[in-house]
Amino acid sequence: MSDNSKKNGSDKDRDEEGGGGNVTKFPSDVRDRQQYYKEKQLKDNPPPEEKPPHEPMFNFPPLTKMTVAALFAVHVVFLFVPDQIKMAVYVSLGFIPARYTGGLDFDIYAVLSPLTHMGLHVGWLHLFVNSGMILVFMTILERIMDKSHVLIIFFVAGIIGAFTHFAFYPDSFGPLIGASGGVSGLFGAVIVIMGNQPGASRRQMYLLIGIWVAISVLFGTVGMGDVENIAWTAHIGGMFGGIGAFAYLRKKYYKYKE
Repeated sequence: MSDNSKKNGSDKDRDEEGGGGNVTKFPSDVRDRQQYYKEKQLKDNPPPEEKPPHEPMFNFPPLTKMTVAALFAVHVVFLFVPDQIKMAVYVSLGFIPARYTGGLDFDIYAVLSPLTHMGLHVGWLHLFVNSGMILVFMTILERIMDKSHVLIIFFVAGIIGAFTHFAFYPDSFGPLIGASGGVSGLFGAVIVIMGNQPGASRRQMYLLIGIWVAISVLFGTVGMGDVENIAWTAHIGGMFGGIGAFAYLRKKYYKYKE
């Protein structure tokens, strides 16, 4: 047999086996053919990439949203209440220092008002400022702490803020209202967290505390919109109350957390 015949025979064998040259081996089995065409279709027409879901622009945790919603609900109800009743509620549920120094009777409201005064606000500006700060500071705390501990900081700061106001104005008959003391406490807790971050400076933490004190005194002097008399003492007392409450809770429940 000639060399050409052998060569042609070898090429034919390789072609039949599907192993030589540019010959494509097509699957012979029905299942293999289906798999082949399926893979080819996926290769020629790949599915579109799934985009990750977009995070909402405002993603506040539950307690924060509930707190702000409660403050707004109370304020909206007050829009439909006659002024005479509204003032009676302010006097009853607002924190009045004279209740504790004999100027007014020491009644049930003297017990309740250190807390209830936090749910009342003078006007929309007062409400919006406090609510905006709650959305920022309470969100930070709620994401790293137990919800009950966040509430403890908020209410303890509000109570301490109220009695700081009492310490400066013990004979005052004017009702103290608003969540500013509690808000200041949340801010104080956040300051401590920021001051304990890696690379943070204690000097920065003290600077923020000083700025908050200065702003509180400034607004307490000049007022803010429809809020003429701002209880700067409650702001400062609330901030330090929040710092103290947070420090206690962190030491007791978050020893190994930063």
